[in-house]
Amino acid sequence: MYSVYCHSFNQVLDVLSTTKTNSSKTSSLPLADFWHPDRNKDLKKELFSCLGIKKDPQLADYCFEYPTPAYKNKKTGSTLQYSKPSMTDLMIIFGEDARITIEAKFTEYKNEEGYSPLLKDWYKKNHPDEEPRHRKSIIQCWIDYIHLNKRCEISTADELLCIDDFPYQFLHRVASACYDCKYPILVYQLFYEKSSIIKMQGFEQILQESARKLILYPEKLPFYIIENEVICCPEYRKGNSSGIFEEMKQKPQYGFGSQTVVDGYSLKQVNNKL
Repeated sequence: MYSVYCHSFNQVLDVLSTTKTNSSKTSSLPLADFWHPDRNKDLKKELFSCLGIKKDPQLADYCFEYPTPAYKNKKTGSTLQYSKPSMTDLMIIFGEDARITIEAKFTEYKNEEGYSPLLKDWYKKNHPDEEPRHRKSIIQCWIDYIHLNKRCEISTADELLCIDDFPYQFLHRVASACYDCKYPILVYQLFYEKSSIIKMQGFEQILQESARKLILYPEKLPFYIIENEVICCPEYRKGNSSGIFEEMKQKPQYGFGSQTVVDGYSLKQVNNKL
């Protein structure tokens, strides 16, 4: 099963084709191609092994664009005012207990300086009709999802807002991984070309530093970075390239070479665990 609403991968591609893509190198495109159920089986087998996954991946639910709301009251389903769900690129769910939260990047880390927006910038930004107290409540909600599950030391929005150069999106990713899950795994899947290796390594250092600033507990939240080399892809298209999802139904659009699994806390290579 591929999401709550899609029961075949072609249906997933139909839904993804309605999303915004800035070019043929938008990360959602190689992500979908990589996780096509009939493709890249050896790479995925190696990946799951390095992550220590013992359950059968074929029995998991693969949910693209998976939402995690910022709840004000989970029982009633009400969410915090002005909040938007944190959208995970791919959530792999193994029953009720375990899941893998995957955030994909391709050229995004190459084109951006750092990892924007920073939490402080987002908090201070002038939002029409929105007060800072609303934004602080949203930050606190994400922290609660992490801290109340005993996966980080930081416990308040005020603490986190005192930290410089902390990426707001990293907070989203960690909160989505930890929310309502006994055994979460956080993964950043970085697609790269040989010309972007240096930029990718710089981005990995930002991720490592962000985990340190949040004071995550590695024994409670495993964190991995998957490096996937892209050896071929569709001809560069600037602007909306969502038609590639349709073409993906017939044949692979992206080719993948070497793969390395890295521990997000130490940036050391992870070997097969099984």
